[in-house]
Amino acid sequence: TGDISNQTKNGEVFNIANQMIMDCLKNNEDFYYDATNVNTKYRKDFTKKVKEINPDAKVVYVYFPSDIELSFDRITLDLTNNVVRSNVPKAVLERQNKLYMESLQSSWLEEGADNAFVIDTTSAQNNYIDELTEILNS
Repeated sequence: TGDISNQTKNGEVFNIANQMIMDCLKNNEDFYYDATNVNTKYRKDFTKKVKEINPDAKVVYVYFPSDIELSFDRITLDLTNNVVRSNVPKAVLERQNKLYMESLQSSWLEEGADNAFVIDTTSAQNNYIDELTEILNS
């Protein structure tokens, strides 16, 4: 649509992304899929589909803790500074966070993932890139 705040084409975007992922799996190519996903059923179905297409594929969940106030402050600052970005209301952030927290009650093993990794965004000495690379290469 050309409008970053317009979410009406999300279905089409995810269909294209999913097809690209399936092509990578069929060709045994590595890929990273980065998406905010608060839906346990979708993650489980997606992981199952990945494993059906390529049983050797490694699925690793990476969790980032959320900070609603920080997120909302960043959105507000960006909009104030005329940064082209989505204008997400605080109520939407709160709803997504609630769903996210609920979804964390599900076990990543039950969803079919091979591993899970929680990013500690509070640490000044955060070397999660090295840790994540080690997990992915194991």
